[in-house]
Amino acid sequence: MAKVVTNLPEFNRQVKAFAKANPTRVLVIQQKLMLDAFERLVSYTPRKLGYLAWNWQPTPGKPADEAIGELGKRYPRPGTDRAVRVNAVLKPFEKSWITNNAVYAVRINDGWASYAGAQMLERTVNDLLFSNFGITS
Repeated sequence: MAKVVTNLPEFNRQVKAFAKANPTRVLVIQQKLMLDAFERLVSYTPRKLGYLAWNWQPTPGKPADEAIGELGKRYPRPGTDRAVRVNAVLKPFEKSWITNNAVYAVRINDGWASYAGAQMLERTVNDLLFSNFGITS
C-alpha cells in the first residue's frame, strides 16, 4: 500500500532522492508527458485553416518565442515528430515547453465575445493528471 505523505518538505525530499537515484526513469516520464501533452493539445485545438494547431511548438529548455507559418494559410495537423525531436535532445530534469504563439491562441482557449473557449490547456492538464496519476478535477 502506498504511503501518504502529509509533510511537503518530506515529500520534496523523497522526490529529489528518487530523481537523483533514477535519472533515466525521470527522463522517460518527462518524455512521455511531453508527447502525451503535445498530442492532446493538437487534438483539442479547433481547426479552420490549421494555423493554430500548427503553432503548438515543443521545445527543450525555454519556450518558443514566435509564431511559425503565415496567418491565413492552410496547414496540416502537426505530427508527433515535433515532440519526438525534442524528446531526443531532452536531458533529465530539463524543462520542456509546449508554446503556442499564434496571435489568437489565448482567445480561442479562453473564449471571447459570445464564443465559448476551447479550453485546450485545461482539458490537456486534466487528462494528464487523470491518465498518469488518477487525479480528477
